[in-house]
Amino acid sequence: MQPQAPPAKAAGGLCESKSRKSCRCNRSRCLKLYCECFANGLMCSSCNCFDCHNNTEHEATRHKAIQSCLGRKPDAFRPKIAGGKSVQDKGWHNKGCNCKRSSCLKNYCECFEANIMCSSRCKCVDCRNYDSGLKEKTVKEKGPVSVITPTVVKEVCSRLLAKAVEAEREDQSPAQTEDMVLEEFSDCLNEIVMTMFNTH
Repeated sequence: MQPQAPPAKAAGGLCESKSRKSCRCNRSRCLKLYCECFANGLMCSSCNCFDCHNNTEHEATRHKAIQSCLGRKPDAFRPKIAGGKSVQDKGWHNKGCNCKRSSCLKNYCECFEANIMCSSRCKCVDCRNYDSGLKEKTVKEKGPVSVITPTVVKEVCSRLLAKAVEAEREDQSPAQTEDMVLEEFSDCLNEIVMTMFNTH
């Protein structure tokens, strides 16, 4: 059974949405996954690309490129941002971001741009897109007793669990896993203490 090409997401499958940036590919002919149009299952239109083959004139070449990508990676055309099932659950990034300099606090970060927090899937460096949730949730509360709310406890638990999963994925020993989780817990407590001082 062969994998199917991704369905067109707009009328005619063209990349004309104002919310999407037009691509500027130079050498890939827009047939690689780093072309945003191609990766989203859309054909280029009004883009600034060079020698583009991601269009109706090169349908056979485009189809072959899609099949090649799906053969190597079956979920290649899955949307990057998966939607949550409720209003509170805004979703998550299927692949995770790779930010190096923005601390995930600028629109360069795909998680930040989608208004979601970074997760254990992300490979970002110096990330600050997770602690904003702790600060935002604690700032709304009044008085020293109410800073550690059930929402904050849930956030801390999810971060500790994510750290444990990361340690398991990296095949760490039980002692190393414990150290990683305790270090994350220490970071969480520091953030809560800093939030208490900033709000009182």
